Amino acid sequence: MQKKTKAIICDFDGTLADTIADIAYAVNTGLKTMGFAEHDDDFYLRTVGHGLRNLAHDSLPQEIQDNPELSETMTDALYELLMDAYNQHPFDATEPYPFIMETLELLEHAGVRVAILSNKRTEILEQAVEAKFAGAHFDMVVGVSDTIPPKPNLKGAELILDKWHQEYGDDIELYYLGDTPIDMQVGLALKADTIAVSWGFRSAELLLAAGAPRIIDDARELPAALGLRKLRSFVVRQRKLNSVQERGFQEGAERLITREELLAHVENIAAHGRELVIEIGSGMGDATWRIAKNRPQYEYIALEVHKPGVGKLLCEAHDNKVDNLRVLCDDAMEILPMLPDGSLAGIHIFYPDPWPKKKHHKRRIVGTELLEKAHHKLKSGGYIYAVTDWEPYAEWMLEHIQAHGGYSGGEALCEPVAWRPQTRFQTKGEDAGRAPCEIWIEKK
Repeated sequence: MQKKTKAIICDFDGTLADTIADIAYAVNTGLKTMGFAEHDDDFYLRTVGHGLRNLAHDSLPQEIQDNPELSETMTDALYELLMDAYNQHPFDATEPYPFIMETLELLEHAGVRVAILSNKRTEILEQAVEAKFAGAHFDMVVGVSDTIPPKPNLKGAELILDKWHQEYGDDIELYYLGDTPIDMQVGLALKADTIAVSWGFRSAELLLAAGAPRIIDDARELPAALGLRKLRSFVVRQRKLNSVQERGFQEGAERLITREELLAHVENIAAHGRELVIEIGSGMGDATWRIAKNRPQYEYIALEVHKPGVGKLLCEAHDNKVDNLRVLCDDAMEILPMLPDGSLAGIHIFYPDPWPKKKHHKRRIVGTELLEKAHHKLKSGGYIYAVTDWEPYAEWMLEHIQAHGGYSGGEALCEPVAWRPQTRFQTKGEDAGRAPCEIWIEKK
């Protein structure tokens, strides 16, 4: 039997790309010009998804919306102003959501056909895709035009399906991915396997009420939802390694371990009476190898998902003869549960991604899940040493530490630890006015 072709139609705004800041800027610029009050991002998160003209209407003061003599005229005026602002700055702040690019790459390698269907105007959509999704492949990019009305009209979706049926016949396994009730309506009308995303412009509760058959919370869950191999965080976009990084993988290969080798390595450390410290997200490894070199009484494992950083660290460890360090290119949140309980003397987390937007806070590595997993793996008195130059993130860490209750020392920041070296990353932050916030906690 011929295998069906997997194909997925994806919404753009709120599904593939975080566009809310650019949309808010454009509408607020128009409102300000007209002398009306501006709205915050939360308003636009609740309101977008029906096309920009409808958004213009819904952004006007309520008394104008309710006045039939003014509503249409004022909507037209605001729409013209916001489009002028949007055309000048259509995607200044727009970015793919976390792990979207890696997921798209994996789908491409797996032979999944991908298309975009959006309520953006086609010309703006194409520009945004070209600017922000360079390297990603889409069979079609379909937006609103004079001949394609906005969703929930199915004409744009049918255009995509016609192309796929011409190329692959009727044996298509169709999926639809979106973040709004309108997307759920479209996907279900197409009789597609419809998947909602929780990271976009609408809440999971609203999506469920709109009939979402299932919801994913992270782009890395999409391949599994399509019946593909799970996308792990160490599957990243292929970037060319420089000569130093390549040399690290060649000459420092004996320091590189896999998850299959991990348990035996940890057991060997324990058998020799040594203590183990892991670093989560070692980056380019500038601090990692120096700490290991200067604290030879410990064994270290550095966890990092990006190959350039792994290669650089392997090269430094090789050149500086750091023998108590191993490097694992893998996802820390998957590796932690594999370690024996009580096997860790310490955990280092230096300058993790702060995910500054409120709706992305759930992606922060230092939170309830990590603290709970770490608590099992640390020995009694084992420590977590975390450093960030994003003060709100430090406050977030302390709040979660105190809420957990299983650690001491989480009431306030600590003094700098003498053996952590100053790195170029830290210097760059200090030059920008961001002082490091250091946290040291120990398992009770």
